[in-house]
Amino acid sequence: MWAGLHLAWARWGDVPTGEDWLSPREREVLGGLKLPKRRGDWLLGRWAAKCAVSSLLGRSAEPGPASSLEILADPDGRPRPFTEAPGGGNSTAPGPRESAIHLSISHAGGVGFAVAGRGGSAVGCDVEVVESRSDAFVSDYFTDSERALVRRATAENRAVTANLIWSAKESALKVLGEGLRMDTRQVEVDPESLTGGGNTSADAEWHPLGVSGPGGTRFGGSWRSRDGLVWTVLSAT
Repeated sequence: MWAGLHLAWARWGDVPTGEDWLSPREREVLGGLKLPKRRGDWLLGRWAAKCAVSSLLGRSAEPGPASSLEILADPDGRPRPFTEAPGGGNSTAPGPRESAIHLSISHAGGVGFAVAGRGGSAVGCDVEVVESRSDAFVSDYFTDSERALVRRATAENRAVTANLIWSAKESALKVLGEGLRMDTRQVEVDPESLTGGGNTSADAEWHPLGVSGPGGTRFGGSWRSRDGLVWTVLSAT
């Protein structure tokens, strides 16, 4: 199902205490985040990302080794892993980049989520709290086909359906490197992703996910609903 992708997720109890697992430049980024929630989300995402990349590289995801794996944002916002901390961890000079690794990070509901992979295809992941989405939200951000999927969902499954569609859009836009800069209606979730999965209740199983994008672009991956959250993973096909 994952075609070489490595997934990782973390809750607060999984994140190491202190900042020794961060590189000097990562600590600089953290120091610039003043709001406690923003700092907490960033730490959750970074630890999940380091776990995913460490798994891909066959490394130990422990605080000491994690400090030599640096993850910084590219100018377009994509997270980018460096396989060594610059200058052995004591400098801010550019270090060697592991450019063959694609990485995506998300966080919601006290969970950090990340996916890492190699090869020519970018990856995208997203985690969303299963919460009510208003009719106005669905009207503004969903396509006609997606709105119909939400309308047809049972009362029990409406929130999961709406958040699954939104999460899949987020993941697809991350694959494209656009994020929410692009109109979310330019990517569309395949109806079969919901009907083919069996149901949209919180059964914790992974189901196939397909999304179409601009210019005939196709994305494939998986989704699940677990612990009051919807999780999606996509890559270009």
